[in-house]
Amino acid sequence: MAGQSNEHDISLRQKAARAQQQAIQYYRAGNYKDALIEGKKAADIDRSNTQLQNLVGAIAIETDDPATAVQYLQHSLSINEHQAETQYLLGNAFIKLDLTEQAVHAFNYALTLNPMHANAALNLGLCLNRLKEAGKAERAFRRAIEIQPNHPEANNALAELFIRKTQYDKAEKHAYLAIDGDPNRIELILTLAKALRLQHRYADAESIYRAALVKHPHNALLLIEIGSVLREQNNFDDAEKEYEKALEFAPNSKDVLRSAGAFYQSIRKSELAAGLYKRYLKLKPHDGGMLNNLAIVLRDINDF
Repeated sequence: MAGQSNEHDISLRQKAARAQQQAIQYYRAGNYKDALIEGKKAADIDRSNTQLQNLVGAIAIETDDPATAVQYLQHSLSINEHQAETQYLLGNAFIKLDLTEQAVHAFNYALTLNPMHANAALNLGLCLNRLKEAGKAERAFRRAIEIQPNHPEANNALAELFIRKTQYDKAEKHAYLAIDGDPNRIELILTLAKALRLQHRYADAESIYRAALVKHPHNALLLIEIGSVLREQNNFDDAEKEYEKALEFAPNSKDVLRSAGAFYQSIRKSELAAGLYKRYLKLKPHDGGMLNNLAIVLRDINDF
C-alpha cells in the first residue's frame, strides 16, 4: 500500500510539473488564458507549492481575473506570509477589485519585507491618493523616487499631485524626471505639457507636443492637445486644423469626439459640435454630461 501511495504521489507531482511547464510556455507566448488554465491545474495538485500559487496569482492579474489572483495569492501567504513580491501582487489584485484599503495593507507589508520595492511604494501612493490622503501619497511617491530616482510612474504621479496643489514648478521638475525615465511614454509628455500650460507657457507646451508628434505622427491625443493649446492662444483657425487631423486619424475615439465637439461648441459651430456629440453617444449612449452638451448645442441651432 505504501508503495502504491508513493507512486500516486510521484504521478501527481509529475502532472503538476508538466502543467507548470505548459503554463510557463503559454505565458511566454502571450497566451495568458491557457496559461491560467494550466497554472491552476498545477497549483491545485500541489497546494503546498507557493511558487505555483504565486504563478497563478500573477497570471490571473494579467488576464484581468483579480478574484482568482486573490484566492491563490492568499493561499500562498497562508503558507508563508513573508513574501514581499506576493504581498505586492496581492495589492495589485485588490486594486483591480476596488479594495483600496486592503491594497494599502498589502503594499505596506511588501515594503516592510522589502524596503527597496519601488513599485510597491508607487502603488501605495496611488491607493492613498484614491483615499484622498494626499500627504501620505506624496511621501509614498517620494519613497519610490528615493529608491529609483528616475522612476517614470512615480515622478509622473508626483507631478500630477503637484498640479492639483497648483505647485506647477515642482510639477514641471518631476514631469521632466519622469520623461528621463521613459522618453517615449505619451502620458508623461502630456503631464509635462499640462504643467507648462498652467504656467501660461503655451509656446513651450506646443513645442513639447510637436516634438512628441515627430515620434508618434498619427497620435490623435497629441493632435487634440496641440489644438487645445492653440485655442488657448485664440489661434482658432490653426486649432481647427489640428482637430480635423485628429478626427481623421481616430474617427471613433471618444476622447477625440468629445474634445473636438467641445472645440466646435466653443467657437459657435454648433452643427459640427452636435454631429460629433451624436457620434460620441453612439459609442457611450448613457453619458449624462454628453447628453446635456448635445441638448445645449441643439438648442443653439433650434433643432429640438
